[in-house]
Amino acid sequence: MERNLAYYSEMKKVVNHFLEICQLTPENLDEQEKQVVSTFCFGMINCYSLKEKKDAVQIQGATINILIEVFSYSPSASAEFFDFLIECTDKLFHPTMNAIIHRGIQAYHQYKENRNQELKENIHNIIDIIKSGS
Repeated sequence: MERNLAYYSEMKKVVNHFLEICQLTPENLDEQEKQVVSTFCFGMINCYSLKEKKDAVQIQGATINILIEVFSYSPSASAEFFDFLIECTDKLFHPTMNAIIHRGIQAYHQYKENRNQELKENIHNIIDIIKSGS
């Protein structure tokens, strides 16, 4: 249990630092932007988690925790969104969300290598593309 708390804490720290680097404040994002950014973070969480050999339950717990504590979703909305994100890992289910998840995976490497400008451009590029298409 203590290891899970340390893992959740580390994931929350990574997400908050990512948001700071990219000058994103969840409270200032509209719902579409918040979903895009949290999906991107799901990719980052997965990349870290798989490298650290975390299991599906731990990844679920970390993601739902972040959706609640960082993105201010309700516990039930967080659980539903997580289930949707899992389905989005199938490219055929939702190609756009799948692409955002994969950009988040790429972003974790940018984050770890302190390639902050690339990281910031990565998420802002996605937001711009999604906004221009809506």
